[in-house]
Amino acid sequence: MPLLERMITDLWPSKRRVEYYITGFRRNDLVQNAKLFRQGYKYALSGDGDSVVQAIRTYTQGEKEYALKYIPLEV
Repeated sequence: MPLLERMITDLWPSKRRVEYYITGFRRNDLVQNAKLFRQGYKYALSGDGDSVVQAIRTYTQGEKEYALKYIPLEV
C-alpha cells in the first residue's frame, strides 16, 4: 500500500493541472458534471452505494476520454 499511496501522491499535481487545463475548454460540460455530482450525492444520502460508484465511474470515464482526445501526448 505505501507504494500505491506514493504513486497516487506523485501523480496528483499532474492530474490537477490536466483538470484545470481541460476545464477552460469544457464550460458546457461543467453543467453535466455538476448533475452527476448532485445525483451521486443523492445516492449517497439514500445509501445506494452501487449507484454512487456508477456516477463516479461515469464522471471519471468522461474526463479520461476528453483528456485523451484533446490533450496532446508527447513521447
